Amino acid sequence: MSGASNTDDAGATVPSSIGGSNAGRGSGGGRTSNTGGRGGRGNGNNNSNDGSSNSSRRSRNNNCRNNAGRSEGTPKVHPEFASDGSDMGVLRYHCFDCSSPLESKKRYIETVEKLEIYVGKKLDHGLIVRSAIKTKKQPLVEAPEFPQITVKDSNGKTIKREKIESELTAKESRLFDADVKEYQKKKKEVKQSMSKVYFVIHGRCTKAMIAQLKTHTKFDTIDKEGDAIGLLEIIASICHDVQDTKYKSLAILETLRALVNLRQRRDQDVHGYLKEFNNLVDVLTAQGGMAWYHPDINDEAAQDLYSKNMNSCNDKEQEKVLEAARDRFLAMMLIDGANVKPFEAFRLDLANSMTMGTNQYPTTLNKAYRMLLDWKSDHTDRDRKSTRLNSSH
Repeated sequence: MSGASNTDDAGATVPSSIGGSNAGRGSGGGRTSNTGGRGGRGNGNNNSNDGSSNSSRRSRNNNCRNNAGRSEGTPKVHPEFASDGSDMGVLRYHCFDCSSPLESKKRYIETVEKLEIYVGKKLDHGLIVRSAIKTKKQPLVEAPEFPQITVKDSNGKTIKREKIESELTAKESRLFDADVKEYQKKKKEVKQSMSKVYFVIHGRCTKAMIAQLKTHTKFDTIDKEGDAIGLLEIIASICHDVQDTKYKSLAILETLRALVNLRQRRDQDVHGYLKEFNNLVDVLTAQGGMAWYHPDINDEAAQDLYSKNMNSCNDKEQEKVLEAARDRFLAMMLIDGANVKPFEAFRLDLANSMTMGTNQYPTTLNKAYRMLLDWKSDHTDRDRKSTRLNSSH
């Protein structure tokens, strides 16, 4: 009997014909044809085919659910997380994996980027937690400042110093005690959020990655403490094939060489280049290595900050000088590795500014990044205008 539709073995309604081909079913379980096609098959073959068809349909349906809402270019859900029903938001399509050496670095960069967004939205004190993930440093909760008083020193110079307890007014004492309680509460909550981050990171590791983590010499300690930043550092080293059993100086040298030799690819935008650059810096820092400790650069940074040489700075000032010197050197490395053709004139302009006594070199990594972006945008617009003018003649 032919009709608009028939019912399959599972009770679902299916069309009797698609594009004029045979699709109906006979009463004996075999297939029938509305267009004179091949007749019904035996029950045995049909049951086997139906099982295969249903299995195929289930597989397709699962794949559609797993990748629902996925825009073109977004990675598919990793097979190990296909049945994960938890709400992972932007992390759903990302994980830490080391089974493919070519893909592991890219996956790491993309997953950390999405992790920053996820924790910023989902966890308490998201901005502090997100900053910790971004900088790969333990979260910093600012302690309240003790009330200060303005006095004159022995030379008659006006200075500020912390009050001693006997100098506090009742109101100052009450407010400071409240600030301390708030600080302790906030510090505890941030610690709890970072513990949650540890399990989020661990939960996005594939079996291959977890197997590698367990062989790392620092993993047991990091796992016991729930150290999210430490876990990220180990994952980064695994994704970059940095073995903790390798001779320390050699491991640092290899990462340093990769950083110094890093060049922006032709198909890579400035933002993607910066992410890859920062990723290598993080790995090198986690290894305990550095590429930026040079006395002259330290003195230059100290002069800019405090108008004196590094050796004349106190411990707190030296800490800030070292951070500034590091940033200054990394800025130069980023510019040096930028794509040759579009940024050749940019580097020449910087060199000329030094010759003319108007030093335009950036002193921070962020400034270097902004200068590269602004230069490319400005010159792309000029090139487009020039092309339009030339084409009009």
